Amino acid sequence: MVAVSEIAGESTYDIHLVRGDATNSAAAQRSKVHVCSCRSTYCAGIDAGTDDREVDSTNPTIWDRTRDCYADLQFVIQGTANEQFDMYNRQLAGMGAPQFKAKSYDAGPPKPGCGNLRVLCHVTDDGPDQKGCQKLIQQELSSDPTTLYCRFRCCLHQVHICVSKQLKKLKSFLAANSQSVHVSF
Repeated sequence: MVAVSEIAGESTYDIHLVRGDATNSAAAQRSKVHVCSCRSTYCAGIDAGTDDREVDSTNPTIWDRTRDCYADLQFVIQGTANEQFDMYNRQLAGMGAPQFKAKSYDAGPPKPGCGNLRVLCHVTDDGPDQKGCQKLIQQELSSDPTTLYCRFRCCLHQVHICVSKQLKKLKSFLAANSQSVHVSF
């Protein structure tokens, strides 16, 4: 099978959804562990005018493959941003997925819009280690004009934070307005 990036006269697009986070404390052998998964889609679209083939304007994209990968768990030692960054890259490399590193180009980086685009969507919680890791990823990828990095906060974590805050407000309200009700969370 020919890789999409090797087909002449085509634009290539790699889209990677990276999800990762450390577990709660003491989840495995009294330590936190970091989990990471990646869903990758690789596709190629024929560039109009680059060869003699006719392009079907209703379906100009050739999808090569989509794959889901799950990394081996990594023990969290310090919980720092640098550790998270290194851990993500080790886990992504182990899955054969692109790392949070700028692409290297032998003949210098291509100009934006050259037809090769890598999109890295990163979904995680909003903890201090992840915020710091995001800054390291953005700094690393800033020199790569063909990589788009997008970070998304995990919706499940956001809902838990909202519910927790509402339960605390409810407890305060009930405590202030009723002497006979005991509520504990």
